[in-house]
Amino acid sequence: MMSLIEELRQMCRSRIIDDFWKRCGELSEIWTAEGARPATDQAIYAGITELDTIVNEHKDSSCYLLNLAVMMIRITLEKSLKENNQKRQSCEFYLKHIENFLDSPLDGYDTPLNRQKAVVSNLNLLLEETRELLFLNIEKSMQVVEKALKWSQTNSSEITPFHTHLCVLSLKVGSKWDVILPHLKQTLFGISESFNAPESFMLFFYYGAIIFGANKKWKEMEQFLFNTFSCPFTSHSHILIDAFKKYLLVGIINNRKDDELPTYMFKTRAQIALFLEKPPRPHRRQNRRQLQHQQEEQTSDVWSKEALEQANRINRMWPYNYFVRECRKNKEREVMQKMTRVFETDGNLGLAQVAVQTIVERRVQKLAGFYVTVPLSKVYSFINLDSDQQAKNVIEQMISEKMLLARLEGDTIHFRDIEKKKKLDSLFSRISENSPVIADLKERLDVLKDEKELDPEYVLAKLSYQERDETASKPHNSAAFRDMLAKFNDQKDKF
Repeated sequence: MMSLIEELRQMCRSRIIDDFWKRCGELSEIWTAEGARPATDQAIYAGITELDTIVNEHKDSSCYLLNLAVMMIRITLEKSLKENNQKRQSCEFYLKHIENFLDSPLDGYDTPLNRQKAVVSNLNLLLEETRELLFLNIEKSMQVVEKALKWSQTNSSEITPFHTHLCVLSLKVGSKWDVILPHLKQTLFGISESFNAPESFMLFFYYGAIIFGANKKWKEMEQFLFNTFSCPFTSHSHILIDAFKKYLLVGIINNRKDDELPTYMFKTRAQIALFLEKPPRPHRRQNRRQLQHQQEEQTSDVWSKEALEQANRINRMWPYNYFVRECRKNKEREVMQKMTRVFETDGNLGLAQVAVQTIVERRVQKLAGFYVTVPLSKVYSFINLDSDQQAKNVIEQMISEKMLLARLEGDTIHFRDIEKKKKLDSLFSRISENSPVIADLKERLDVLKDEKELDPEYVLAKLSYQERDETASKPHNSAAFRDMLAKFNDQKDKF
């Protein structure tokens, strides 16, 4: 085994790594084979210590590539521990040596390391295997993963597997959006060849959509969800189904009118079932009593147990399509009561509540276009709420979030006056802010005018236009008319 390790070291130092990963696979088989793998935690710790010694001996940056392969063996052994008491130390170990590898020189190889698919793929696999440990130091892990992302990109518009890792770390901490958002907002045109599995590409858009939703960027969330479920997979997974469920709910928030999908998505009956808007019909052999009992449950405040079971099946999208259809009929409160259990089961209750709240807010904004003042007693019935106090709470929240230009005086809402004042103030502020630019533009135009008036070509062109105008208005005074008259006089003298 030591001879194989020394052979791998020589390959790294000579920069000839044609069979490097093949030989690393042989080394991994030696260490992790069922017969050779230690059976007890104590023996596994001894093997991990031996691997750590190999990694720490490599002071030369040329051997950092070998460290990458050794760490893959190390994490395989570490995952076989029954009880791991050194998780934090392992986290720091992996982060330190991965960062050393990313900082090592890239020159000397026929193809730079960050352009070799095998190298990038194995680095991605190492981060994937050590993900649970990286959660112990989120901030440092995000720095290292972002460095790996930039290290592997051929350009800033390329998607890499490290985008997915960065999304996962951001979702884990739930607040470090400033790191991931610039990468999500970047226009992406290319896909890295180092994706180990197509699911990683799909998960990038799915996790990105959730991050946009957490930041209330609904348009971007809708686009990322569309990218998720419109991937050309032959069959749907649970991620694709959940992405489409969220897509329908976000469509209500964005007031989307159409839910059509690309035609290439409709390959199987299961995929066609995405657009079923009604519950499946009961089996023909059910007797009338069962049918009547089921209909009573369907018309009650909640779905029946059988309907919930069918709704939870993969590709059973009819409850969500039904919810969207009823919301477009202004029956969002009634359908929300029916669908609460379904949304809770799917984990989409919060998103559904935001969708219903958005419908109410749009109705309030419509009032601003019709009324100058309106009492709360009329508002709550128009926006489909139970009381004027609920309407007041909604309006106060919209005013505080600057979604509505209005003010509340007692039980009356005033719209137009504050709206006009805001618009005028905004107009005057824009004029005052841009007054230096306007003055500079006027000065440049005056200088340009003076330069043109002194330009000989401009003067000649202007004179020719003036002569043409004079010819058109007084043809008998033009030079052409005088020449024609002189020729006529010469011909007359000959006769």
